[in-house]
Amino acid sequence: MKYKAILFDLDGTLMPTSNDDFMKVYLSTLTEVMAPYIDPKTLMENMWAALDTMLQDTTDALNVDVFFGKFKSLIGVELFEAVEPKFDNYYRNEFSALKTVLDDNTKMIETIDYLKDKGYKLIIATNPMFPPIAVEKRVEFSGLNVEDFDYISNFEEHTSTKPHINYYKEVLEKNDLNAEDCLMVGNDMQEDMIAKELGMEGWIITDYLISRDDNDISDWSGTRDEFYERVKVTL
Repeated sequence: MKYKAILFDLDGTLMPTSNDDFMKVYLSTLTEVMAPYIDPKTLMENMWAALDTMLQDTTDALNVDVFFGKFKSLIGVELFEAVEPKFDNYYRNEFSALKTVLDDNTKMIETIDYLKDKGYKLIIATNPMFPPIAVEKRVEFSGLNVEDFDYISNFEEHTSTKPHINYYKEVLEKNDLNAEDCLMVGNDMQEDMIAKELGMEGWIITDYLISRDDNDISDWSGTRDEFYERVKVTL
């Protein structure tokens, strides 16, 4: 086999939806659930501030600790203790509204089945900004099986986020892999293709492409249907 492992981004890659549609559903349903405890404006302002702190952090603290540490400092201990348990309940229930903005995922499901049968190590290298339950639910909503993947990123496992190169170093270390033995598949030209700096090959899925400039640095790019056909021919 050309690669030992194939790394996949989740949102816009394995999960068939645009970032805009995902965020619209996520934020509207989350603020509605939290409204009895914290008003939407306060929630959003402080969540974004905590998220920004986590994205910028370069210490060895886990992302979950950075995010909730900042969030708690902003809204106060008493309100935090009332709100924090509600996140888990939200992801187990109202988060399912996300399924309403997902497109057909047949080709990606068939691709994962094909790669699994071929014996590739499959990794979900999603930006680790969410807890395990939120990542696993997105996998399930996409018609995929969590058990088909050897490793799935989440904010309890990592100290870095995309596009920091250290995030990809952590993924490699946790899975005992060398970069040159891996293929990274994503839809974000900057956040996903930065893995190439470590020596990985990088393929871009263009259906929900995120590119902040016109510089295509991928080794291959194409639609989800084209990706399915390329996988069958080359992997």
